[in-house]
Amino acid sequence: MKAIRAINYIVLITPILLGLIGLQDEDFLIFAALSVMVTGAAQVIMALIMLLGKHQNPLLFSYFAIVGLFFLIWWLGGDYDLYIFAVPVILALYFTYIVYAQIKLEKPKPETEIPFSE
Repeated sequence: MKAIRAINYIVLITPILLGLIGLQDEDFLIFAALSVMVTGAAQVIMALIMLLGKHQNPLLFSYFAIVGLFFLIWWLGGDYDLYIFAVPVILALYFTYIVYAQIKLEKPKPETEIPFSE
């Protein structure tokens, strides 16, 4: 799970950094847009790994449903200019939430000792 968290962090920060660099050099904006696609693909692959592994979080099923709905609406066409840009960002943040929620669930809880009194 720590590896998934680290990879997720790297693929999330890359488009942000490239976008910030793109403020100075516009060529980097193209790389930022392309890295957003890489981020989405990496997150879907990590979600599949989590789902096929021992992490049966119900939030993963809703994540895949939203991803499927996104591509279905995109495939059907339509005039969804804001939708095409907003939903991938929301999906990236939602997957990040799922990863951190799963890590929190897997953390062992410290045992509390009952004080012995005589």
